[in-house]
Amino acid sequence: MILLGTFVCIGYLSYRYVFTLNLTTWWAIFASLFLLVGETFGIISVLLYFLQVWDVSEPPEQPVLEGRTVDVLVPTFNEDTQILRATLQACLSMDYPHQTYVLDDGRRPDVKALAEELGVNYITRPDNRHAKAGNLNNAFEQTTGEFVIVLDADHVPERHFITRLIGYFRDERLGYVQTPHAWYNFDSFQARLDHKRRYYWEEGELFYQVIQPGRNRWGCPIFAGSAAMFRRQALSEVGYIAVETITEDMHTGCA
Repeated sequence: MILLGTFVCIGYLSYRYVFTLNLTTWWAIFASLFLLVGETFGIISVLLYFLQVWDVSEPPEQPVLEGRTVDVLVPTFNEDTQILRATLQACLSMDYPHQTYVLDDGRRPDVKALAEELGVNYITRPDNRHAKAGNLNNAFEQTTGEFVIVLDADHVPERHFITRLIGYFRDERLGYVQTPHAWYNFDSFQARLDHKRRYYWEEGELFYQVIQPGRNRWGCPIFAGSAAMFRRQALSEVGYIAVETITEDMHTGCA
């Protein structure tokens, strides 16, 4: 389908350039070229997309790296503690030795009590400077794990999360691994759900199942802000999480 789409796009654009330009008057030239430039831009974008997603195969699973230190950071501001409890319990259940930290930018007594109940490390700070990015950077200064996992307050990791990812860091050039996200709120406006056929699809699957694996082939996946595992040294070399932008995840990943 990609090859067919490429053939159609190039054929159409060639036809447009050779046979369809209107050169009769100055305004016709302007209108004709304006439309042609727009179509050219669109087709080039499609061809670049085809190139990006040509190979969406997953990299082979790697043996687990043993004896490494891992910190799991869960930043939160005002999320309900019941949502946070599910995430923290899942973090504690992961099957690789690690330390779990809840980073409470809301400075809430009930979150501190939850951390004490579950045996999770509790970190807060006196202000909310730079929002989530600042919250994470504050925690980086107080933790020491060789590898760092960032999880949002409502992102529940699977038990094998660390053991599935840490083997990839055998490659010393690897800075981070971004995992796909799955949703359990089936009533999202971005989703399509058919109970009879037991079928569910939502827009994020295009990004996480097609675009991200395709970008992996080029060594440039996108950090999506959560459910990613980092080599701390790589984060340190770029000054940790970017604070000069509201899209700190993409800027940090590109750095």
